[in-house]
Amino acid sequence: MAQSETFVHNIVILGSSYAGLTAAHLVFKKVIPSVANLVNTANKTYKVTIISPSDNFFGVSQWPRALTDNSFLDENKIIEPFTDKFDQYKNGAFEHVKGIATGTDFESKVVQVKGLNGTVSVEYDTLIISVGTSSHVPYIKMNDSIQQSDALKDAIIDLRGKIKKAKTITVGGAGVTGIEVAADIADFFPEKNVSLYSSASTVFPLFGDKVKVINAAESQLKNLKVNVVHNTKVISVEDKDGQQELTLSSGEKHLVDLYIAATGLTSNAGFLPEHVLDNKKKINVDDRLRVVNSIGKVIEGVYAFGDSISGGSDTIVDIKLFQTGPLVASLTDNLSEGFISKPKTYKKGRKETILAVIGRGGGTGLIFGWKAPSFAVKMLKSKDYMVGSLKGFVSGAEL
Repeated sequence: MAQSETFVHNIVILGSSYAGLTAAHLVFKKVIPSVANLVNTANKTYKVTIISPSDNFFGVSQWPRALTDNSFLDENKIIEPFTDKFDQYKNGAFEHVKGIATGTDFESKVVQVKGLNGTVSVEYDTLIISVGTSSHVPYIKMNDSIQQSDALKDAIIDLRGKIKKAKTITVGGAGVTGIEVAADIADFFPEKNVSLYSSASTVFPLFGDKVKVINAAESQLKNLKVNVVHNTKVISVEDKDGQQELTLSSGEKHLVDLYIAATGLTSNAGFLPEHVLDNKKKINVDDRLRVVNSIGKVIEGVYAFGDSISGGSDTIVDIKLFQTGPLVASLTDNLSEGFISKPKTYKKGRKETILAVIGRGGGTGLIFGWKAPSFAVKMLKSKDYMVGSLKGFVSGAEL
């Protein structure tokens, strides 16, 4: 009797940051086992392929402390290889393709990938887009070039050396990253003159009406002797006689020893067709994280996850607590061909949880929309930026 043919279901994940690795582990740990409990999968196998520029995970949330604590980089606390972490799974195959997605054909179910040796086409049955954001400066995040994390590590080490030599330092951008960078430098190097420029009338401009949080941040920065300058944007930077000349939005020019830009994260989803993107190049999704076009039609077999999605809060908490369940349910429903009658759904606009470290003594922020007391930030994040959890995350042990 002839054996029945075995089919391989190809699940392709774009991105290997927090969302991308989470999605891959979830497929192996939860989706494939759940589907096997619902339908007969004897003639089907699964292959998960991650497409990303690097085979290392970089803890972008921890990088501000890497500027002041040498052990974060020297002991590889925030850079962790991830490809070998999928050897543990026996219910499917895994592959990492080093490259950058440059285009998609939703009809043919193909992703174009630019690698070191040219462009290749990767076919998929299910596509999960978790491409996140990138920065225009080399020391914040891996950009869209095909590189090992060595380039990013070298950029941070170079900046760390400049910080130690500089006497006057200006940080541009008063969001969470800018606040954390300025505060950590002032805390670890109190002899330095540190300024923080905000383009708005306050720090945390995106927090809007969260006056208590804004006031707490301003007060804690003042205690660290950070000079906060409001309503001022750095327009251009020019090297001049061993220093850097800043041209400000007011027209003034200031000379400093070092300028650190902490602004300008942009979506990496610009390679996708315009009809699935909003005006910020974020991906339109329905409440099951399925990608939809401009009129709300679902693109078959395509999902978005993480800070790539339109309407999300761009935080790890949002991914971990609110996106994970809907993604697992939606994928399971799709792969089992509709065996889940009421999949979990994702609700946009939830009250945010986001914490800003303001030196080693504490910080401020929001916990589900409520002001976070400084001692809570100290306990949760200020001591070591939760760096101890990275290995467990990359290995999938924390899911």
